[in-house]
Amino acid sequence: MDNIYTILAKHLLGESTEAEEELIAQFKRQNLKEYIILSKLWSGKEEIVVTDYDSAIAWEKLKLQKKEQEPATIRLYPIILKWTAVAAIAIFGILTIGHFFSNPTQLDMITQTCDSGDTEQVVLSDSSIIWLNEGASITYPEQFANDERRVTLDGEAYFEVTKNINKPFIVETNHCDIKVLGTTFNVNTNDSLSQVSLSTGKVQVNSKFDNNKLIITPGYTVTTSMDEMTRAQSELNYMAWKTGVFTFDEATLGEVVTDLNKYYDNQIIVKESAAYLKFTAQFENIALDDIIKIISISCKVEIESKNNLIIIK
Repeated sequence: MDNIYTILAKHLLGESTEAEEELIAQFKRQNLKEYIILSKLWSGKEEIVVTDYDSAIAWEKLKLQKKEQEPATIRLYPIILKWTAVAAIAIFGILTIGHFFSNPTQLDMITQTCDSGDTEQVVLSDSSIIWLNEGASITYPEQFANDERRVTLDGEAYFEVTKNINKPFIVETNHCDIKVLGTTFNVNTNDSLSQVSLSTGKVQVNSKFDNNKLIITPGYTVTTSMDEMTRAQSELNYMAWKTGVFTFDEATLGEVVTDLNKYYDNQIIVKESAAYLKFTAQFENIALDDIIKIISISCKVEIESKNNLIIIK
């Protein structure tokens, strides 16, 4: 099997297999900072500085001739040709491995994943509580360092952070760092973007791709991707996956079904003829069959069950 840095090159070229993408996902969870740096290097958006590596040893391993330089810093410039970028990734891999063995981490890290069809609760050493949505994973130290409380998230989770003004709490995703002191908020992250929705308090979101940063107040959501960072009012039901509470105010049935499918695992389809009908209601931990009956009566639509799907038409 190819080593992980060869697979990374194939991933960035869009030529990796499904099995290799699973390895990439695991690599991202364990080495998020390295993945971000490599993505920037590949895109050629900016100069990247990699520090704390013994450049002489690294270059000797690659059998490259290099003039003597400062031992603490290697500058990696934007790569234009793809074959050059592949070589740069291989170099970076050697540097990373050398750094790992010469500077082992001092923190015992724990990764917890919600594999069940329900949510899962994680209590951290500072008494902060995290609720993981299905498929989400969180990586955190058994005990936090002295200067900060940093965790890494993949997927969706809700945070209730214990206040400590001397030790900020930082949630790291593929696209941004979310810095808080003590508050409650929701984070939903995937390969394309990261969304932060604030319930109480105040958080600062820092993009990993440029110098953009935004401060969120309750009721607002910041969305960050490689290309942009935006702020908008939070959707009414962004917390429904955790609370089981849905609120619809003159929402179209298309919007209703989109929100319900996030909670009920994509069991509902709405036909275009019914998608724009308006619906107002509030549900709290109600069975899906009962919700569908209410929609049927309120909007005067037909309901069909077929192949474990509910079709509204």
